[in-house]
Amino acid sequence: MRSVDVMECLRWAVLVVWMMGVWGVGEAKGEEAVKPNVIVIMADDLGYGDTSVYGGWVKTPHLDRMAKEGLKFLDFHSNSSVCSPTRAAFMTGRYQQRVGIVDVVARHLDTPGLDAGELTISKALKGAGYRTALFGKWHLGTKAKHNPVKHGFDEFRGYLSGYIDYHNHKRSWLNGLKVEDQEGYSTHVITKNAVRFIRENKERPFFMFVAHEAVHLPFQTPADTLENRKPIPKGERWSRKRIRPKYKIMLEEMDKGIGEIMDAVKKHGMLDRTFVMFLSDNGAIGAGSNKPLTTCLITSWVC
Repeated sequence: MRSVDVMECLRWAVLVVWMMGVWGVGEAKGEEAVKPNVIVIMADDLGYGDTSVYGGWVKTPHLDRMAKEGLKFLDFHSNSSVCSPTRAAFMTGRYQQRVGIVDVVARHLDTPGLDAGELTISKALKGAGYRTALFGKWHLGTKAKHNPVKHGFDEFRGYLSGYIDYHNHKRSWLNGLKVEDQEGYSTHVITKNAVRFIRENKERPFFMFVAHEAVHLPFQTPADTLENRKPIPKGERWSRKRIRPKYKIMLEEMDKGIGEIMDAVKKHGMLDRTFVMFLSDNGAIGAGSNKPLTTCLITSWVC
C-alpha cells in the first residue's frame, strides 16, 4: 500500500470512529454496536445568500428546521469554486489537486475522472459494514471505470455529467453501469430514490449521498416539461428577469424534497442515530445570490 493510502485510511478511520463514539459504541457489554447513518445532501451552484437560513430571498422552511434543530455553520469552506474538484475533495478527503481534478470534468478540458484506486468515504464506510448509495449528480468521470459503483457505492441512480435536462433524461440517467431512465423531474426523482433507500435500509447502517442537480442550469421548473416549453430568444437565455422566478421554484422544490427525507428519517425512528448534512458544492451564478460574499461560481475572490 502506498504511504498516502495509509494516511487516507487513517483520515476516514478517524471519521468513522468519531461518529461511532458519539453514539457510545461499545459502552455496554453484550449490546450490538450502534453505527450511525450518514446522509449528505449537496446542492449544485447554490448561493450563500439564497436560502432563508442565511437571510436569503427564498423561503426554505425545511432547511430552516434543520438549522434550528441542529448546527448552522457560519464559516464553512468548499474546496473549489466549481463542481468536480469539490466533489473529488469530498469523496476522498484530499485536496483535489492530489487526485488530478483541478477543474470540471469535461471533454474540452481533457480532465481525468476519479481513479478507482482512490480511497473514498463510500469505500471506507462500506468496509465498515454500511450500505452505500449515491442519487443524483456524479461529475467525476463518464467512463465505466470512473462510475460510482467503482468507488464503493452499492447503488447509483443518477447521471455522470455536469448537468442534464430536468425532464428529458432517457439517455443520461443510469442505474449503476447501465442506462435506465426514471421518468420525472430530476429533483423529485432524486428525492424519491432517497426516501425509498431510507425505508429499505432502516434496519442497517447506511451512507447516502444525495447530490441534487438543483439549482444548476438549465433553469427548469416542474412545469417546464417538453410539452410546455417555448423557444427562448437568444437574448433572453441569461436574462435575470426570466431566470430568477424559475430559480426560486427550483430551490423551493429541493427544499421540499429535503423535508421528505427528514420526515422519512423521523418516520423510521432514525433521528437519534443519523447524521444529516447539507451543503452546496460552490456559489451561485445567474439568478442566485452570494451575498454578503463577492462575485460568484468559478471565482475564488471574496471580501
